[in-house]
Amino acid sequence: MDKKVSVVMPCYNHEKYVGAAISSVLAQAHRGIELIVVDDRSTDSTAEIIRSFEKKDSRVVAIYNKKNEGCFTKPMNKGLARCSGDYVALTCSDDIWHPEKISRQLAALEAHPDCDVVHSDASIMGEGGKKTGKSIRRLYRLTPAEMAAHDISGIITRKNICCMSTILLRKGCLSTCPGFDPELRYAPDWWFYIELCKRHKFHYMPEALADYRMHSTNLTRNANLVYKDYFIIHSRLAARGVAPKEHLIAAAFAAAIIGEKGEMRKAAEAARKLGLSHGQRLKLATIERLSGNPSVLLSMNSARQFLLGAFHGFAGE
Repeated sequence: MDKKVSVVMPCYNHEKYVGAAISSVLAQAHRGIELIVVDDRSTDSTAEIIRSFEKKDSRVVAIYNKKNEGCFTKPMNKGLARCSGDYVALTCSDDIWHPEKISRQLAALEAHPDCDVVHSDASIMGEGGKKTGKSIRRLYRLTPAEMAAHDISGIITRKNICCMSTILLRKGCLSTCPGFDPELRYAPDWWFYIELCKRHKFHYMPEALADYRMHSTNLTRNANLVYKDYFIIHSRLAARGVAPKEHLIAAAFAAAIIGEKGEMRKAAEAARKLGLSHGQRLKLATIERLSGNPSVLLSMNSARQFLLGAFHGFAGE
């Protein structure tokens, strides 16, 4: 297949990982690739590593920010604006692609012309690159039936089932969803998928086509930053009338985590006005009682997800 694929990789201070990430993209069996790496004014040797690849392979297009944007949303959008391929793939500068990822995903989209987006499972590895034996689907306790549906609008509003480094979409999708929402700094990919699936069907490939790296500097490890975005997303979904009770409870939970007690009370009051079940009332009461202790709330949420066997706790993310 001679189709060109534009790959966007935002990057900041990933000198330990970016070389392997870039190499895995350039080593794809499908050779028709342009790799757009956007360095967000790294303070380590990341930029030098990117330049070394830029010199060796003309497929690497590098953008070096003159000042740090503070998150990956704006760098991602800069990369998306530069895409010239027939397809667009997203990836992270600390993840690794398997050699057949792009070719297999292109074939999947050819086989499913009604779908515009394809994603897959991903293996989980530790900081040093050793496989943990776990995968994204198993970690989030996603069922095959949940993943197989081409219309994921029902589930994507409850939990983010897509691993960003496995996303490949037709370039035309960017005309309806041009980029990541700049109001969201650390979970804009989730909202991007929510918006994307309103107009485009997704196809899921159950095999792991990438390795997702978990390490101490993962952005998603900073609960306060991430839950600010979760509060916005859950509030938006409730305002749209999408399962408003659950999303208002989730917004109250997120507000409690980030210390916004006023917003927590507003969301809780709005939820109660809709009429809650006993279980929902218990959730809200627990959130309000423990709002001054976010670490306990987060621990309880994780335990609840484990006991339910589903990635759907107080916050529903």
